[in-house]
Amino acid sequence: MKIDVEKHEMEALEGALETVRRDRPVIIMEDQVHARDLLEPLGYRCRRIALVDFLCLPA
Repeated sequence: MKIDVEKHEMEALEGALETVRRDRPVIIMEDQVHARDLLEPLGYRCRRIALVDFLCLPA
């Protein structure tokens, strides 16, 4: 799942939480500390893959 919504990543991610919990997709998004804080308790590990992009993988 690629999230690229120019400063609205948190809103997009919150809207997709049911899908994230159910399907555990790989997620690519811009650097959003709060989004990573939301994903890591769900078992995701996020790492920087570009200047502002992060790859979040389910554990």
